[in-house]
Amino acid sequence: MRKGNINFYTNLVPKPLSAFSFPGLVCKELVNECSSPSLNNCDRNAICIDTVEAYTCICRAGYIDQDEFRNPGRNCQKLKTNDRCTAGKNDCDRNARCSQIGDDDYSCTCPPGFKDKSPSSSRPGRVCIPVIPECDNPTLNDCDSPDRAICTDTDDGYMCR
Repeated sequence: MRKGNINFYTNLVPKPLSAFSFPGLVCKELVNECSSPSLNNCDRNAICIDTVEAYTCICRAGYIDQDEFRNPGRNCQKLKTNDRCTAGKNDCDRNARCSQIGDDDYSCTCPPGFKDKSPSSSRPGRVCIPVIPECDNPTLNDCDSPDRAICTDTDDGYMCR
């Protein structure tokens, strides 16, 4: 590393020092590999950190390291977020559950207590109707009068037998 007219060096004598090793016998000029992109192979979306012996690369915030353990900071990909389940970014019924699928897809499901009345069976959860147990409440059906029929809840309402 050079600062003005002064070069800086690092001592490469193995540590711990022994009676037969002398500091300063093996020296290497310090080079700041992070001072220029041509001196390192960090990804353009990584931060280069100069060390005594070499340099380290770390992916910037918002990027994911594709080879974190073998070659850190050399392959940084933009972190993808699936926001399709955010309100206004899908066509799920307001009562449906939206589930993210992969990087840019979603599915809709009517929750318990709702029946799916979506027009297309290949696109469920677009129309979720509350299940109303009409047979549990005599004011919601007319099966009890006049001949004491048995009320049975159906997908579309109820039926008297």
